[in-house]
Amino acid sequence: MRNYFLLLLLLCTNIAVFAQDIHGTVSGGVSFSTGASTEFGVTNGFANDPSAVIQFDYDISDVPRGMLIPRMSTAERVSISSPANGLIVYDTNTNFFYYWNASIPDWVNLLNSDSSSGANLWSLTGSTIRPTNLTQNVGVNTSSANARLSINGSGAINYGIYALSNDASSGNTGVFGESAGTALGTGQAYGVRGLVSNVGTGSTYGVRGDATRSSPIGSGRTYGVYGQAGNATPNFNYGVFGALTGANNGAAVVGHDRIGNPSWGGSTNGRWAGYFVGNTHISEKLTIGTTNMPTTLGSYDLTGYKLYVCGGILSDEWLVPNVNWCDYVFEDEYELTSLPEVENHIQENGHLHNTPSAEEVENNGLEVASMTINQQEKIEELFLHMIEMDKRVRALEERNEVLRAENTALKVKLNDSNH
Repeated sequence: MRNYFLLLLLLCTNIAVFAQDIHGTVSGGVSFSTGASTEFGVTNGFANDPSAVIQFDYDISDVPRGMLIPRMSTAERVSISSPANGLIVYDTNTNFFYYWNASIPDWVNLLNSDSSSGANLWSLTGSTIRPTNLTQNVGVNTSSANARLSINGSGAINYGIYALSNDASSGNTGVFGESAGTALGTGQAYGVRGLVSNVGTGSTYGVRGDATRSSPIGSGRTYGVYGQAGNATPNFNYGVFGALTGANNGAAVVGHDRIGNPSWGGSTNGRWAGYFVGNTHISEKLTIGTTNMPTTLGSYDLTGYKLYVCGGILSDEWLVPNVNWCDYVFEDEYELTSLPEVENHIQENGHLHNTPSAEEVENNGLEVASMTINQQEKIEELFLHMIEMDKRVRALEERNEVLRAENTALKVKLNDSNH
């Protein structure tokens, strides 16, 4: 009886209890009404809050303590007869706080429920936490989630995940995917992977990246897709990798300059590893049909060459700029080799003068530009010899006409003398 009286006294008056515990057993319940807040324990630097009917503080000289809400099993909770609106209990089976919402009426999970319906918003199935209503979307820092998961923005209903990063600092990233690939050993790891399993008749993108502005500016860089790789098995590092599979034609990698070539319809007209519509620039070396880039051919240095082709080259036109053409042959200072000298050189060396021999070509290859100039030089020399020979022939013909006329005149005189 004394303990019961003491408990009533504590509830109805504003007292301080120093460094001691109070325990009481009440067979029914305790309720009270007071015009001022009632504080239990020593005020820990906090004044009584006039908005609180009961205020619990702990003695700062004692260990910190909390307040225990009535604990009970789920069966005990649902067995409470006519619970008051707002009644709070702790369910020891689900490990959640519940309060009674008389407008539903039902028990509502204090942290995981829709206050209007009382339905649990989240469910735990095994190790998976998911929305209880699978038709609902999840929003993070947004009140309007149109995607299944919307972060910092609404997104759209056809997005599985929409993530918006509006941070103005460097490294602003909407989605960052990271995989601890070293833990997989020889397996595969993906920082980000996109998959379209059922391809329809429209356009499908495993991964798509867009980086553009509505109007041009004079600074900054944009990358639709940026890939970087290195330090794996030698010869097996790919910054960006594209593969063409299936029976239909297409290209593993397509590059299209839409401003310079806006009329391209999208057809590759064949099967290609790479297909480019627009100007293509390669700053260093390019090989076709071979991975070998020789540095020498015989005694000839090949390190300055940029294109290595194993196979033929078919071209409608071939322009070699900045060529020192051979019109010097027609200059007065040019020493034209006489035909007897040419004959002697051929007899002694087996090839034309100032022209590489067959052995030199076999060992060092054939420079098309140099050889074209050399051949043109010989053609022009031949024309000079022919012009000189033509002059001599004309002179001989003129001399022959004179001799013929003289011979005719002598014949006439001889005939006249015989008569």
